[in-house]
Amino acid sequence: MEVKLEKTFPIAAPAAHAWRLLQDIKAVAECMPADERKMEMDGKGTDVTGASAATMNLTARVQESSEGHCELVGVSNVTVTGKLANFGGRMMTQVSDQILKQFGDNFATRVIAQGEGADAEQAAAAVAKQPKELNALALIWHALLGFFKSLFGGGKA
Repeated sequence: MEVKLEKTFPIAAPAAHAWRLLQDIKAVAECMPADERKMEMDGKGTDVTGASAATMNLTARVQESSEGHCELVGVSNVTVTGKLANFGGRMMTQVSDQILKQFGDNFATRVIAQGEGADAEQAAAAVAKQPKELNALALIWHALLGFFKSLFGGGKA
């Protein structure tokens, strides 16, 4: 069953102000009743030839761990169709693990960069060097390494 809701909420402010707030995920999340430091995102994409497509639902939350530290916990469901689906589940798991590892590392670095002191300065420098695009060749290489290691009992890459 699918329900579609369309609502319009008048705002006594310029559209530019509303747009700026809408782009601030944290601020938008705080508008929801019972905010639990959790967000859900859906994404979908198709390759340039239209031969493959993927959809993803991601639920991410931040939880306290120990000694003033925290953990980013993510759960995602990915569906792949077309030629890309021919790689099979084991290879797709390796690729997904590599993408999520890069995301987790980048996220942690950006959080640390918001603090103060030498660690924050070092993290800020690392953020400035983070690639803005996905390196597909490196991603596939690490996925292949992980795939072969899992075949021969070497664990994950």
